[in-house]
Amino acid sequence: MFKRTVFALAISAVLGTAQAAPVCQPSAYNVWLDVSGSMMLPQENGSAESDDGKDVPKIAHAKVFLKKLAQANQGESETGIFTVAPFTIQQEPAKLSAEEYARLLDEKIPENLESVGRMTWLGERAKAQLSREKHLVLVTDGDFSKWKQDSKVPAKKAFDAFRAGGGKLTVLSLAGNDEEVARLHEVFGESDIVDLVSVLRDIRQTDQVVERILDRRCTPAEAPVLELQGINFDFDKATLTSGSSRILDEALNVIRLQYAGRKMEIVGWTDSAGSDAYNGKLSLARAETVKRYFAGHGVDPERMTVRGAGKSFAYDNGTAHGRWMNRRVDIRFPGK
Repeated sequence: MFKRTVFALAISAVLGTAQAAPVCQPSAYNVWLDVSGSMMLPQENGSAESDDGKDVPKIAHAKVFLKKLAQANQGESETGIFTVAPFTIQQEPAKLSAEEYARLLDEKIPENLESVGRMTWLGERAKAQLSREKHLVLVTDGDFSKWKQDSKVPAKKAFDAFRAGGGKLTVLSLAGNDEEVARLHEVFGESDIVDLVSVLRDIRQTDQVVERILDRRCTPAEAPVLELQGINFDFDKATLTSGSSRILDEALNVIRLQYAGRKMEIVGWTDSAGSDAYNGKLSLARAETVKRYFAGHGVDPERMTVRGAGKSFAYDNGTAHGRWMNRRVDIRFPGK
């Protein structure tokens, strides 16, 4: 891909052109929140205290981190909010601002549900959703219930199948003691588990886990293209039109200022009249004309390659002006 800069007869705006920065897109993810009874209880290994002096429940720790995650995401990728124990869809995947995400968490995820008799488990609806997931963040404090196991989906088997199918899983653990930690390891192993309470105590760890989840994929900056309009060619010719020298001199100034030492590809174009074979030769002759001009004005010929691209359809060949615009040369800078 190339970032295009047009050199028209008015050149001044081009001189400030800079390369585009790499584009880094965070990965889409869905959050599954364990809202079982134990998540409504204070954290055993170091719960924070609220303004009124009461211990903060585990689910509140979860929401603190998820809001930080949403803040870093900035609505750039889709995320949904689901619960387990019981399984519900609180928010279908969508691109949400950090403010909207925080509001939904506070509205839809209570912190004062009944803590007795509400266990962590997976059912068929959760299993079906899991089969559709690609990137999952699960917040839980541990034990998946084995009570009435025949009516439940085995958690280890379900999550093993998810990962075997290429799913990415991060488990944010709010396990409060060694027994709960051991139960988490029994289901998930150790590699995908993050101790959320420890992470929240250290801003650097928090940032690291956030970036691990977002897993930003960066695409390289687009290579710039200088589209030389105004150094166009007369019909069926490779000779420069009047006034072209001034445009080429301005282009040379930009090359010296912004792309000194860079390799460049000079690409010639024609309009759509004539055969492909003829236009291929004509477009190459046009590129070679520009190369000779640059070489004659101090550009090392070893920096320059030429190519005839043939017919251009970038502009409307149905009009005289469009055909004139298509008879041009592009200067591309494919890499440093």
